Amino acid sequence: MVKAQKATREEESLVQALARTHHEVGVAFEREAGMSRSRMHLLASLRAADEMTQSALQELLGVDGAAITRQVKQLEADGVVQRRADPEDHRYTLVTLTPQGRKLADAVVRKRDAFEARLATAAPAKDLAALTKTLEKLRDAARSKK
Repeated sequence: MVKAQKATREEESLVQALARTHHEVGVAFEREAGMSRSRMHLLASLRAADEMTQSALQELLGVDGAAITRQVKQLEADGVVQRRADPEDHRYTLVTLTPQGRKLADAVVRKRDAFEARLATAAPAKDLAALTKTLEKLRDAARSKK
């Protein structure tokens, strides 16, 4: 079975290899951080902006309105965020981290930095720099319509 897996991976396309790597690294990071990527992105967005409308979070994270409402309500129930009506326009809800939420967001950043540092030991710095440039070229090629 190991030979079959090895042969399959050797025949794997570039897109498959990138997708598998993205998935495996993402799952490993979620496990280390103790939360989903969507929750981490939401916390990181609020950490960077201090306060945002739910609709701005929805747009930034690329999720639908029901999903962002569900996530924010859960985080509010956990004491991580607080919501309030926008005093300038009551149609909008402002979301901000609580002190507990800021501590959690800061801890996630520390875990991310440690995780990235551990991954960086997998290859020499020059190889990682070359990989970063190559990935940028692949993203550019994927966006082009040639």
